[in-house]
Formats: sequence, structure tokens, C-alpha cells
Amino acid sequence: MKTTCLALLSVMTLGVASTASAALVAGAEPSTDVISDRNNANIGSRIFDEDANDNHARGQAFSLGDAGGTNTGFDISSISFHSAEAVTFGAGSSLTLRVFSGTEAQFTTGTGHDTATDGTDYFVDTGVTELYVETFDLNGFSIAATEWYIMELSNELVLAEDGDYGFILTYEQGASPNTSIFYREAQPDVAPGRLSVTTTSHGTSNRTMNYNVVGTAVPEPGSLALLGLGGLLIARRRRA
Repeated sequence: MKTTCLALLSVMTLGVASTASAALVAGAEPSTDVISDRNNANIGSRIFDEDANDNHARGQAFSLGDAGGTNTGFDISSISFHSAEAVTFGAGSSLTLRVFSGTEAQFTTGTGHDTATDGTDYFVDTGVTELYVETFDLNGFSIAATEWYIMELSNELVLAEDGDYGFILTYEQGASPNTSIFYREAQPDVAPGRLSVTTTSHGTSNRTMNYNVVGTAVPEPGSLALLGLGGLLIARRRRA
């Protein structure tokens, strides 16, 4: 019983790095179980391959509210951003999502990212904590100018309620001629929070990415343990 309860409690662990191939979908903006979003873009911007440009990453800060009732967090199933051009990517291209916990102020304490020195640590010298990493293969991926890049997570990511979070996106250019990913954002905006990582700074601006976070509320660990116990009792009665 102790082992079972521990396994159930582990559902509330914040952040699990992924090694599996995840699903990247081109489609309409998600409208079900949306827990944070922004969609009022009036300009376009780009995510560059860091080897070809000093701009290493782009992203967005966001906050989550109360999960309701006895729930204490949200199980995130996808994070999306809005395309600004029709494109088909070639072999070797990839998009990596990194989710973190922390505020914009904590993010901007960083002094930039150096590929040779920092490697895959895009949050070096910041005050935020990386929670999740997922890489999506773009080989042959096609998207229209009006569609959304819907990044479906392959592993569980539970974020606590009433918290500050963010995500950044990095692009690896392959054999295709696409030197960047063109996406939509708003400037200026009443609810900014667009993030950037360059060779010299971790910055924020008065812009906002068109983004969308989908998730469902999850119970507190004690409730999960009780649900697990009930399931075990039912299973034992059936075996008996």
C-alpha cells in the first residue's frame, strides 16, 4: 500500500523531461480546457536557428489561477503558438519546447546564452527552474499561415495552481531553406510577457506571443491516494 500511495503522489511532481517522440499538430487554435491564452496578434516575428543568429530563443511568460475545489494544480496536455506563414520543413529541422517555473523578473536576471559555454542550459544565471523539455521533429511538417503549432506533450507535466510560469522555443535548421519560424505576436499589448534569449541577455518586452496552454485540474495528493485505494479494493473484490 505504501508503494502505491507514493506512486500516486508522484503525479504532483513538477516537470518530467521527455525522451519520446512527441506529436506536433498543425490546426485551429485549441478551444477546450484552455487555462491560459492570448490571441490578438497584429505583427509577425521570428524564431531563428541560434547558429545563424544572435537571437537564440523566443517564448512567453504566463500565470495560472486557482484550480478550483480541492484541486491543487493542472495537468498540461499541450502548448501552442500561432503560425504567420505557410511552410513545409525539410530533413533535420526540429523545434524544442522548454517550460519553466518563475517570474519574468527572475527570468531577466540572466545574462544571455552562449552555445559553446552553456550548451542546452538556456536558463543559466536566471532565477527560474526548468521543468520540462520536449523536442519535435519538423521533417516534412507542413502548416498554413492561419494555423497553430500545437505541441502535444508526450509525458505528464503538472503545474501547481496560482503560479508563474513560462516557455521558450528554440529552432534547429536542417536541410531546408527555412532559417526561421515565422509566428504571430501583438505589440504593444496590455498583457505583455514575450520572452527572448540572445547571446547577451534574457529579456522581456511589451509584446505578447499568440499562445495557448491546455490542461485539466488535478486533485490534491491526498484525494489521489484515496482514489487509488478505492481502485485497489475494487480490484481485489473482483479477483476474490
